[in-house]
Amino acid sequence: MRKTSLKDIARATDLSISTVSAALRGTGPGLGLAEATITQVRAVSQKLNYIPQASGRALVRGRQNVLLAVLPSDIRAAPWISEYVWGAAAGAARAGYGIQITVIDPDSQSFKDLTQTALGGVDGVAFYYGGGRDPETCEAAGLPAVGLARAKAPNTVTMETEPGVQELWARLQRRNTTELHLWGPPGWKTRTGRAFVKDVIRRSPVPIIETEVETDPTVAIERMLAAGKSAALFSLQDDWIWQLAIAQARRRGGSGVNFDQLPWTVISYESTSHSHRTLARLGVGRLDVETRLMGESAMELLAQRLKNDGRSVPGVAVHARVEWPR
Repeated sequence: MRKTSLKDIARATDLSISTVSAALRGTGPGLGLAEATITQVRAVSQKLNYIPQASGRALVRGRQNVLLAVLPSDIRAAPWISEYVWGAAAGAARAGYGIQITVIDPDSQSFKDLTQTALGGVDGVAFYYGGGRDPETCEAAGLPAVGLARAKAPNTVTMETEPGVQELWARLQRRNTTELHLWGPPGWKTRTGRAFVKDVIRRSPVPIIETEVETDPTVAIERMLAAGKSAALFSLQDDWIWQLAIAQARRRGGSGVNFDQLPWTVISYESTSHSHRTLARLGVGRLDVETRLMGESAMELLAQRLKNDGRSVPGVAVHARVEWPR
């Protein structure tokens, strides 16, 4: 027999899932729920033989002092996610929590299995991606959730791209750029890095040549080497930039790598701090979406929700910026 869920109770009472969850967790009065509503929800839950999940009972019993960070399964195609993890760990620590990390495919049903396992030992969940209906699943299990979002909304961290994108194009126009080569790993157009890159494309005053680079970027590099001096490169992975520079050096008959000799403007996307310091010395700019700060903000936002008994809190915005070598 199928177990009764919060959705069943919500349907029977004509209330939202979050209202039902709050009434059963005992936080209803703090949210302004009427006593009659709480009584109704509990009566229906008993009638339908509702049995709370372990994760929901854990929240009522007390805190685990652990927050869960859910990362996308294409983590290897997104090296900047390591910056998000560092930030998440720092943000959680400042709020008095440890973190647990899990990786799932946001396009699959695997999160349903997660609700029966990992959620039982954590106080709240932060999604690197938007999460689809996954945050709703967490709320139904009695766990506050936060996530990244394109537009500012409660319980979300928003990446504000406008200033950074405007600065990028202003810089490229001053250099008389006539085309931009955009390199990304397979699948990036629909998943990894899509939010920021879409903003770059949408505001582009010049043609953009989009290339999904496989493990070997030779074809993309040859295409870039054949481009005129007014071309620019925006690469989502730093190692491709290194390979381009090496190929250029070999074509010139030299062995050393010097980005100052490249005929194009080269921009990396959210490179790690160590990698960027090296690239900056060689003339490579960076579009920085402040992923580490986004991780910190997500955990601090989640801790704030827990402090407020799971109630929604205003979202926060993290501003992207452009860094150019001096």
